[in-house]
Amino acid sequence: MWSTCSLARPPKQHPYENRGCLLNDDVSNLGKVLEATKQTLFSLDTGYVSLNRILCLFEVWKTFEAKSPSGLCVLMLDVAELFNTFDISLANATQPADMERIPREIEENIGSVQLNLRLKDALVTSADHKASNRHGPGKDT
Repeated sequence: MWSTCSLARPPKQHPYENRGCLLNDDVSNLGKVLEATKQTLFSLDTGYVSLNRILCLFEVWKTFEAKSPSGLCVLMLDVAELFNTFDISLANATQPADMERIPREIEENIGSVQLNLRLKDALVTSADHKASNRHGPGKDT
């Protein structure tokens, strides 16, 4: 079973948007869900919007807790600019309460610097895995 980074939705699409922050059950049960999965599929668009969404980054962190960085499979197009500009402390959220709670939890546990490093490591590992599969024996080069 796979998990996909799916807690964060584009603005105005939260099913509970008028009820405050992300429902506590969604957040508190995420670790259990991720433990039952093989990997988390983290899809990056060309603008890397998911890297600027605190809930997506929360899912990344919880994946690292449940599986280590190798538990994150990142689908990406280009990472060069990302490595030069990504910083979890610049992430944002639709709900102000999410922006208060999640960064505080990250800092109290792993810290934003370590999460930045682990996410970049997962990006490299995923890119290396993808390249190995693409150019392995019997593959076109």
